[in-house]
Amino acid sequence: MTQPVVFFIDSSLGGLILKQALQQEGEQVALHDEHFPQGTLDVDWLPDVALRGWLILSADQRIRYNEIEWLAVLNSGAKVFVLVSGNLTGEQQAQAFVQVLKKMKNTATREPKGFIALVYRNGRLILPKRNRDSRKGNPAQKDGSASISP
Repeated sequence: MTQPVVFFIDSSLGGLILKQALQQEGEQVALHDEHFPQGTLDVDWLPDVALRGWLILSADQRIRYNEIEWLAVLNSGAKVFVLVSGNLTGEQQAQAFVQVLKKMKNTATREPKGFIALVYRNGRLILPKRNRDSRKGNPAQKDGSASISP
C-alpha cells in the first residue's frame, strides 16, 4: 500500500484558504505553524518535512536563489512547489495549486531527488533546468525551464 500524499503549506502562503481547498479535493494537509514555531528558518524545517515525505507548497521565490536553502532542498530530498505568480488573493493561490494537483503528484513520483518546481496561476508547472543540472553535479546553473505534463 502506498503512503498517502501530504501537502505541507509553508508560512509564506498563509494557508487556511489553501488548506480548505486541498481538503475539499480529498488531500491531506499540514500547515507550517502546526509543526514549527513562526519564524523557523527554511533550512531548519526543510529536512524534517522532506523526511516525512511531504510535498511542500510555498510562495517564497527566494528559495530558488538562496544557495544555502537550495542545498537544503537537494540534500534533504525535499520536493518543493513554489507559486511564482505574485499578488494573488488566497482564493487565487488555492485555485492555482488545485489546478496542478495531478501534475504535482506525478512530478513528485517521477523525480527521485529534491527539486523546486514552479507553479503558475494559469496551471503551468515547470521544473527549472537548475534541478536537472544539479543531478549532474552542477547546482549553480542558471534557471531554464521545461514544462511538466500531467
